[in-house]
Amino acid sequence: MTILPLLAYAALAVIAFGLVNLVKPMRRLGVAHRLRGGQIAVLGVVALLALAAVAPGGDDATDGEAPSAVPVPSAEEISADAEAAARARAELDAQALCDGEFRGRARYPETVDYPLVDEYAAVEHSDDGVLVQAGPRADNAFGVSQRYVYRCLVANGTLTTFVVQELQ
Repeated sequence: MTILPLLAYAALAVIAFGLVNLVKPMRRLGVAHRLRGGQIAVLGVVALLALAAVAPGGDDATDGEAPSAVPVPSAEEISADAEAAARARAELDAQALCDGEFRGRARYPETVDYPLVDEYAAVEHSDDGVLVQAGPRADNAFGVSQRYVYRCLVANGTLTTFVVQELQ
C-alpha cells in the first residue's frame, strides 16, 4: 500500500478543518480566528495539489509496461467468502437478538451499556447454533449501575436459551 492516498486524506482533513473554522459565526469567534481557518484551508489545498503533482498518473505512467491484470477469484474462493459472510451475518443477528432480550429484561433498558473492551464478550458457532456471551452494565431495581453477564443460544434465527448472571 502506498502512502500517497493516506497523505491525500490527511490533506482533505486539513482542508475540512480550515473550512469549518472559516465558516463559524462571527459573533462566536474573532476575525483573527476566522482568518486562521482560511489560512489552514489554503494550506490543505496547497498540500493536496502538491500530492497530485508528485503522484504517479494513470495508464500513461506505466513506462511501456503492460497494465497488470486484475486477479479473478476462483469458485472455491467465492464460495469460502460467501460462507464467511453468512457466518458473520449469523453472528450479528444472534448478537442483536441477545441484546434485545437483555434490554427487554432490564429494569431500565435505556441504561444498558456495553464496555468498549468487554472481557466477557464471545461469539461461538456450535452444532446447536450460535452461542453469544456479553458483559453489559445496566441500572438495577435500585437505580445503581450493575455489571451483568449473559449467555444465549440462537438456533436458526430463534433465541432458544438465555441466562443472565449478576456480577459482584
